[in-house]
Amino acid sequence: MRRLILLFACMLSVFGISALDLREGLVRIKVDDLNGRVALYRLTTVKGSVYESLLFDTDARTSALALSVDGRRIKLGETTEYKISVRRSGNGVAIEYASPIFSLIQKVEFARSTASRVFDGFKVSYEAKNLASRDMKIALRQIWDTRL
Repeated sequence: MRRLILLFACMLSVFGISALDLREGLVRIKVDDLNGRVALYRLTTVKGSVYESLLFDTDARTSALALSVDGRRIKLGETTEYKISVRRSGNGVAIEYASPIFSLIQKVEFARSTASRVFDGFKVSYEAKNLASRDMKIALRQIWDTRL
């Protein structure tokens, strides 16, 4: 049994539990590479190193990005139909959900309020691309399960 646990621990360290983790100013963005789920955090004290989650993080599935293509609903990150790629982009992160007919890029960037000299918030934007040769009806719904 100990050998099995040791083997599993070695595999995790080699393959890693992949996540992109960015920190700037008072805030932090963490993205799971496997499902594209975004977690947002803020520092509990200005000179500290402990971050408080702004989203309900016990079950990350409660915050979700859902897409409707011609009336067909898809919960992004939970289907193999869309390939997920996560990359650092300028002042934050870009998560791309791509299928043969449609591509959606969600950008989460660090933002600064007008009175602040450091990053203390987030800007979220979306870019949709129709890759098919026909028109489609697209709807996007972002649910943030906050702890505020």
